[in-house]
Amino acid sequence: MRHFKLAIESDPRNAAAYNGLGAVYEMAGNLDAAISCWSQAVDIEPGHRFALYNLGKAYLDKGDKANARKYLEKCRELYYGSLRAKEKTELEGLLERCR
Repeated sequence: MRHFKLAIESDPRNAAAYNGLGAVYEMAGNLDAAISCWSQAVDIEPGHRFALYNLGKAYLDKGDKANARKYLEKCRELYYGSLRAKEKTELEGLLERCR
């Protein structure tokens, strides 16, 4: 966590650092802080693949299917062609859970 925070202090527009910090918060069980970090990553870099995916999954975990679908569909729109088969299956499964 400390390293991601230092990276953000050094460069407040570092979307990758916000994404990483979000992952640390998620692992620590603080989903709201994780969502905040991933949202900041997407604000900085609207097409950040991992932050879009993480936001979609986090919102789904919180039961917010509308927001989950929004981020997961954006991820699919931008990256589906470059995903491996397993990643496509996972993404489609998450989108199905949004229905």
